Parts: sequence; structure tokens; C-alpha cells
Amino acid sequence: RYVERCLSLSDDFVQLGRVDALDAAQFTTVDLVEALRAALEDAETLAGNKRIGLALGEVPERAPAAGVRDLIQRVFANLLSNAVKYSPEGSQVRCSIVREDGLWAVTVADQGQGIAPELLPRLFGRYERLGADRNRRGPQGAGLGLVFVKSTVDRLGGTINVQSEPGRGTRFVLRFPVQAAAARA
Repeated sequence: RYVERCLSLSDDFVQLGRVDALDAAQFTTVDLVEALRAALEDAETLAGNKRIGLALGEVPERAPAAGVRDLIQRVFANLLSNAVKYSPEGSQVRCSIVREDGLWAVTVADQGQGIAPELLPRLFGRYERLGADRNRRGPQGAGLGLVFVKSTVDRLGGTINVQSEPGRGTRFVLRFPVQAAAARA
């Protein structure tokens, strides 16, 4: 378990370094629907172990955006992993992608424990582990997952919004610019 944790932490640092060095010259066309479906597929085992349903709601046929495929998929995977970790057995995590003017809005919403309002400003802080994650009985992590998510979304010219209420769950909405060629279509 210790070796797995060290490898995971090392990988987190490598991925953060990749994001820090990212520039627009590395971007390709990424289908956000395809990346989200792949992340959902990857999360099935973790969700299944807790009897948590993963639901894909409204999505377009395609959602082209400029970015780096594996980084975007990892953003979605991190959000899904957190949603599953902090949700009770038998609940559901819902995802969707809708077009809002020149943006793709990608939503990941859970029915988990939620985040206290006073903790929300610290949510994207490096090494922050909020709430139950601080004790050994709660889900473990190094506090780098959401740093990676925010850093990646920022580098891709997007935004991230979080709505949460203790006992009622958390909803992340990421907005990515529609790729220029797709905006004309």
C-alpha cells in the first residue's frame, strides 16, 4: 500500500509539472464527450465497489475543444474519483455536457457529504485535504487532485465553479471554450 501511495504521489507531481509547462502549441482537438465517457468507464470499478451509480445525462454528439486529451480525461477522472470517495453507498454521480454560447459546460454532481462554505475558498489549495479526509478513517489523498483540475482548466482557457452544501452534495461545472472551427459550424 505504501509503494502504491508513493507511486501515485510521484505521478501527481509529474502531471502537475506537465500542466505547468503546457502551452497552446501542444493543444489538439479533444472531444469532451469521448474524454468524459472514458473517465466514466475508468471509474466504474471504484463506483461499483460502493454501489454508486454513474449516470451520463445530457450530452451532444460531439463537444470539440482545444486541449490535451489525456490531461482532460484525467481532470474528469479526478472529479469522478472524488465524487465517488465522498458519496454514500447507493447514491449517484451525474455528469453532463451542454453548450452555453461559446462554451462547453461539463458538470459532475454527487450526492455526497458536501463541503462547508467556509472551506470552499481552500478547495483548490495545494496539499489541502478538507473535512473527513484529514483523519485516517476518511478517504486518503495528498491534496493535489483538485490543484491539478484547476491548473489544467485554467491553462486550457476554461473556468471552474463549485456549488456545495453540507449533507446535500457537490456540483462542479467546468467551462471550456468551444473550439474555433466548431463555433463556426
